[in-house]
Amino acid sequence: MAHGTGQEDLTELVPRQSNDIGWFGNRQAVYASSDALWAMFFAVMDRPRVEMRVVNAAITVERAGTLEARYFFGAGAQALAQRPFRSGWVYILPGDTFGREAGGTIAGYSYLSHHCASLEAVRPAFKVRVWPEDFPFSMQSTRMTKRRWTARSR
Repeated sequence: MAHGTGQEDLTELVPRQSNDIGWFGNRQAVYASSDALWAMFFAVMDRPRVEMRVVNAAITVERAGTLEARYFFGAGAQALAQRPFRSGWVYILPGDTFGREAGGTIAGYSYLSHHCASLEAVRPAFKVRVWPEDFPFSMQSTRMTKRRWTARSR
């Protein structure tokens, strides 16, 4: 599992209450992703410094017998105007206590969610430092709108 943050000195991640619109993400838990790219988004976005609401998702879709990654990353234009980027850390966590959000079907295709949660504290196995330019959906490869920043894998 991968967990992205700006905090360099974590020795244990403890469950905390999240604020999410879905029941899975609105529990007291340690949140992580089975897709490290999604975790990197949280590592490089400086949400403590810049007030922002983010919308994001990472899924794998099965199409014609192949698996394809799909991402959605969004932040408000006012937050983006403040350059809310930082260097951060992606912590790699053991996955034995994590449960995965249920997948399903979208537009007739089956998908797997990469949203995972542990109701128990977790000790990182190791961490990797990342910078905004490491994130493949950086501002150079995204489209800017008046309302949000979005990036999608194709």
